[in-house]
Amino acid sequence: MREPRVYLDQGVYYTTAKAGNNELLFRDDKDYEYFMELLRSRKEKYNFILYAFCLLPGHYHLLIETKDKNISKIMQAINTSYSLYFNNKYKRQGHLLQGRFGMQAVSKDATLLELTCHIHLNPLKLGLVKTIEEYRFSSYPEYITQSDNPLTDYAFALSFLGSQEAKEILRNKYRELLKEEAAKEPIGIVAQAEEIIEQKKMSPRALIGIGSGLMIGLSLALFMLRNTAIKNASEHRQNKNIARERNDIVNLPDGLPGIISDQNQQKQAWELWKN
Repeated sequence: MREPRVYLDQGVYYTTAKAGNNELLFRDDKDYEYFMELLRSRKEKYNFILYAFCLLPGHYHLLIETKDKNISKIMQAINTSYSLYFNNKYKRQGHLLQGRFGMQAVSKDATLLELTCHIHLNPLKLGLVKTIEEYRFSSYPEYITQSDNPLTDYAFALSFLGSQEAKEILRNKYRELLKEEAAKEPIGIVAQAEEIIEQKKMSPRALIGIGSGLMIGLSLALFMLRNTAIKNASEHRQNKNIARERNDIVNLPDGLPGIISDQNQQKQAWELWKN
């Protein structure tokens, strides 16, 4: 069963949506630009506040405050419009997005500032850029540089860095905050693993158990293989010529004994290597 949605009057929501079947949600710069203009038009129509966003090749993140319980209507309008554009442009049919959008109601406090950091760090975490400043398809540029027509309402989040300070000072503080947070955040392959874990919705306790089990199993397998290799090393050397004559020699991957004449041991070695 699906978990029930939690809606709030004038609620703040952290939402995400992902393309299905491992497709790209954005294939070129014009797709990103179209989506940002779509956000602007839907923002005007549905009168919501957009605190932050980040568009990534296969998914996107939004931090939205609604005036009433219409977050589903907003997300449906955004996703349907973009899907129609995408399918028409690339001559495809069917659903573009994977299931319903992800949503979490959040408090309207300093949590917003933390979430904007998390959202803006995604391109760096996924290894898309070497510095956050390089990435154009998020609200981070609006947070650190004055914009004549900003898409996001960044002032409220920045106010948690000092409500009485000038905007330029707050921008610099935010820039430094992101640098500090980037040093704490896992990047590259670690972040990709976290994405997979999140998709499978495993609990931290389950993940710890799985991780411990894998480590123990791997350690035992390597220990058994090492002992077997040492124990039979002398016998392998003595039977080397005999094994060649019987055509029982098997070239095994690097890291495994070079010659294993016994067929059962060969099979076990391969199974351990593959797993």
